Amino acid sequence: MALWDTAGEIADRIIGTLEADATLPQVVIPESDDEVAKACIRELAIIAFGPGKDTRVKLMALYALLKYTKGKPTRHVDYTLTPEQWLHQSTQGDSSPLALRDTTRNN
Repeated sequence: MALWDTAGEIADRIIGTLEADATLPQVVIPESDDEVAKACIRELAIIAFGPGKDTRVKLMALYALLKYTKGKPTRHVDYTLTPEQWLHQSTQGDSSPLALRDTTRNN
């Protein structure tokens, strides 16, 4: 039982972090969809970090946890610039932090 208790503590920390990041609401109406969603996310974390050897189930729980708590990227950035392309962009006045090419625009 100690391993399940530890998994519950880890799940509570995850829920606390998601509440602090405003991903989950801190206060929910009892028996609302938000309360059910919060309980499901906690249970997913317990399954993922609890004892057991079924890696497939644990990975499925982690996938669901990430799918419903992390947003998809708003854009795709191409990190495959060659040094010559980076130098050309940086000397042309491109002020992006790493002079990365945004693939959502037509270059």
